[in-house]
Amino acid sequence: CWIADELKRSGAKEINLFDPYNRSFRQDRRKGRESLNARWIADKYFLAGIDRVFTFDPHSDQVQLAFKRCPLEELHLSQELADHFTKHYDKSNCTVCSPDFGAYGRSERTANLLSLPLIVLRKVRKGTDTSTIEIIGDIQEHVANRNIIIREDICGTGGTLVEAASCLREKGARKVYVLLSHFDLCKGSESEMRRAKEGITKSEIQVIATNTIPHNFTEDEKKHFDIVDIAPLIADIISVHSKGESISRFFEDRLHHKPDLE
Repeated sequence: CWIADELKRSGAKEINLFDPYNRSFRQDRRKGRESLNARWIADKYFLAGIDRVFTFDPHSDQVQLAFKRCPLEELHLSQELADHFTKHYDKSNCTVCSPDFGAYGRSERTANLLSLPLIVLRKVRKGTDTSTIEIIGDIQEHVANRNIIIREDICGTGGTLVEAASCLREKGARKVYVLLSHFDLCKGSESEMRRAKEGITKSEIQVIATNTIPHNFTEDEKKHFDIVDIAPLIADIISVHSKGESISRFFEDRLHHKPDLE
């Protein structure tokens, strides 16, 4: 923020911040429906002189409530991930899976982009200490003997993904892919990060994630973690905004004029 403050003091006409992923936007501590951490960040940005913030796939749409004086532009990565999957993987025998109802909108968008059926997982509590996962959808038609694409925004420990993959395989699923906006293993210690990666690789989950958070992978890990570079997308968005053009129109044009990758 001190850079923005210096730019403002130097007479900058407009200051925009591209914040691809901010962990504070996913915090659950709230006042009413508003995230207190997000409000603190928003006020900090505003006081530093930042006029507008761009971010990708915040964990909750409610983060917008915190940005009252400094507008927040929410940008979505579903199209980028869907295009990458279509280009590099076989989607002919796939089903998109929402890991919970909170991810339904994102998962539905991805299913529509890929022209694939959609199922939803629901965790059902069994007593006070145990729970099971139920699949909402046609198991025989959309799960058994099919490859599943889980659409998730954030992965921290990988536990949810491993549990979901296990449930899906019990119902006959074959390969399990995860389309992931933010691979957020950085919040843990080195040993915790290693355990998370090992849990995913041992479960034979193929992760396709963007590089909103940089990671280093060994050659063996690269077989399980496919990273999509979004730097060109960010450059295009900056160019569109600097020309005063509509970012919404930019995404619509990309959707309707993308090359045929079939």
